[in-house]
Amino acid sequence: MTKEQAERLFQVSIASIELSTRDSYAAGLKHFNDWCDRNGRSEEERMPAAPGLIAAFLMEKAGTVGASAVNNWMAGLRLWHTINGAEWHGDSQVVTLVRKGVKKLAPISAKRAARPPITIEHMSILHQSLDHSSPKDVAIWATSAIAFWGCCRLGELTYPSKAPFMENHYVRRSAPLTFNSTRNDAQGRSTEYATLVIPWSKTTAYDNVKVSITSRPDDPLCPIKALRRHLEINAGVPPEATFFSYVDILSPLGYTQLDRDSVVERGNAIWCDHGMPRVTGHGFRIGGSTHLLLLGTPPDIVAMQGRWKSQAFLVYWREIESILPIFMSTHNSSDAYVAMTANMKAYSLKHGKQKS
Repeated sequence: MTKEQAERLFQVSIASIELSTRDSYAAGLKHFNDWCDRNGRSEEERMPAAPGLIAAFLMEKAGTVGASAVNNWMAGLRLWHTINGAEWHGDSQVVTLVRKGVKKLAPISAKRAARPPITIEHMSILHQSLDHSSPKDVAIWATSAIAFWGCCRLGELTYPSKAPFMENHYVRRSAPLTFNSTRNDAQGRSTEYATLVIPWSKTTAYDNVKVSITSRPDDPLCPIKALRRHLEINAGVPPEATFFSYVDILSPLGYTQLDRDSVVERGNAIWCDHGMPRVTGHGFRIGGSTHLLLLGTPPDIVAMQGRWKSQAFLVYWREIESILPIFMSTHNSSDAYVAMTANMKAYSLKHGKQKS
């Protein structure tokens, strides 16, 4: 491979990594190379890095960093090896043991606190407090409702205000959107649903993901109602604008593209006024998936709704178990919790990974 080909390979390969992730990967490479320099390790030893070398590097970090940092560093090192066509030894037994040790020895300061969820109370208060005649608030409510009931990452529906705008990354007003309804049930009722195709998601990258939005009849928090209201009030937004852009007569363009921070900040301003703690954008996904489980929705359906693979959903479930007490007052019964945990146990057994 020529030098030009190698450089092109690197550029194409690094493009597969999200911008927000590249900094973490780069930090891992810097920490590793700095450690090698201090310990007199040659360039040849670093590529491919032997299991003992990787383990020694990680051992020095034990007690000072958390598992998340190590995972990102190792991912960066692995990518570095892959790009250079070098054999990767980071999955060897000794490295795996050291990584487990680093995780157990991580200081409390390095352990990320559980991100607070957005509960159904949050959603009710948000809906009651927003101005549903305001184009911006209507867009914020539609985004929030779809993120919650669709178990979406907020970054899949809007864009981070502080990040570069990536043309092919964000869902546009011209995105494929269809409305349908299920067949009537025994009582003569049908359920309306919509399918919105978004160009990017964290787990599938640029693979045109379908977000399913199901109506909740007689529920003011219904995401279909929120979506239709947004399309009606903000009908003047052009096709090339992002999907949740809103009409803004003060803007030279006549509209403003709704960004992630605006949704979170508007919600937190309302929730703090009601004595509730601040939350992050990821709280919609955490809260929506947990609420659906407590309503008795089968885990397979929730996993499909949130576009998790089966094993990934099990990992996610274990991450949110600690915040379940927050939801108990909402459902006002331990029955929902018992039923949900039974369903998740069955799901775990079905997918071959029971909780130890």
